[in-house]
Amino acid sequence: MGKTLSTVAARIVVFLATAASFFVVLFSKGRVEVGGGTNANWASLEYFMATNAIASCYSLLVLFLPSGSRLWRLVAAADSIICLLITTAVAATAAVLDLMRNGNADVGWRSYCPLDPAYCNHIIGATAACSFAVLIQIALVLYTFHVLLNPLLVGDYPDCRSAR
Repeated sequence: MGKTLSTVAARIVVFLATAASFFVVLFSKGRVEVGGGTNANWASLEYFMATNAIASCYSLLVLFLPSGSRLWRLVAAADSIICLLITTAVAATAAVLDLMRNGNADVGWRSYCPLDPAYCNHIIGATAACSFAVLIQIALVLYTFHVLLNPLLVGDYPDCRSAR
């Protein structure tokens, strides 16, 4: 598998989206106590930052991989793993966003977003950017497997009807 302009552009988009998500969450300042803990104690936001850092570094490193390298078969598997990682990060952060916006009346947690709407908007933006990166990464995975499996599926086979 070689590099095409479309895959390079897609990897650059994934890099920019995941790096932006990482830095937005990293530098967002919001420290209001909600339900016995602060938002700094939410492990899902730390997981979100970690997976976005991993995905952005991976996307940047793959850009420098030579076209003729045998490591492209490993890239297919690594693309799938990165796609799963950032998908789980978006899902975990979406659950935290729901808790931040609506609270949880069953356990007495108040809604966080009315107390600090700027912080909530930063997290929503980072989650949206990472969701876009997930879509592009899924397209990259599908394209990579198409390129790797296409030589196995297409060939010159005699027509069964003409063999009679």
